[in-house]
Amino acid sequence: MTVARSAALFLLAALLEIGGAWLVRQGVRGGGRGHGQGHGRGWIRIGAGVVALGAYGFVAPSSPRANPAASSPRTAGSSSPAPSPGA
Repeated sequence: MTVARSAALFLLAALLEIGGAWLVRQGVRGGGRGHGQGHGRGWIRIGAGVVALGAYGFVAPSSPRANPAASSPRTAGSSSPAPSPGA
């Protein structure tokens, strides 16, 4: 169950991130094929892209972590073990 949930969340996060960025890019570039098509839809695409990227911000952190201890405050940023009390 955990593997299936992880895979589903990964795919959803990828879709939201890539799709959101694509929508923003299409909105900024003007979208459409040729001149005059898609007129006035730029802001709609940009808004939809921003919403998708915002949803990605909620989906991505909800996926389970592979090694939660790797980012704990105790071990973050230290490459060597803590000195022993007698040293």
